[in-house]
Amino acid sequence: MTEEDHLNVKSITSFNESKGKALGLEGNLGWGLVVGLMLFITCISVGSLFDSLLISFVIGILLLLVSVLVLFLFFVGKPPGYATEFLEMLFKGPDDDIHRYKYKKNPFIK
Repeated sequence: MTEEDHLNVKSITSFNESKGKALGLEGNLGWGLVVGLMLFITCISVGSLFDSLLISFVIGILLLLVSVLVLFLFFVGKPPGYATEFLEMLFKGPDDDIHRYKYKKNPFIK
C-alpha cells in the first residue's frame, strides 16, 4: 500500500458548494436581469427601424422594470418554492390544511 491510499482527500474550495453571487442576485437569478436587458435592446432596435424610437424606448423600459420587479418580488430573499406556492394560492385559493408540512397524527392516540 502506498502513502496515498491512507490519505483522505477533501475539496477545500467552496466552488462546488456555492451558488454564486453577482449584482446581489444569487444563483441563476442573474438570467432574469439579462433577459430584461435583451428585451430592452430588442425594443430599441425594432423601434429604430420604424422611426418610433421614443415609444420603443418606453416599452423597453417597462419590460425591463417588469422583469426586475418579478425578480425582486418573487425570488430575491424568498424561499425556493415561494413563487410556485404564491401562484397556486392565487389561482386555487388559500390552503385549508395549514399543517401539511408537519407529521401526520397517530390515529391510535387521542
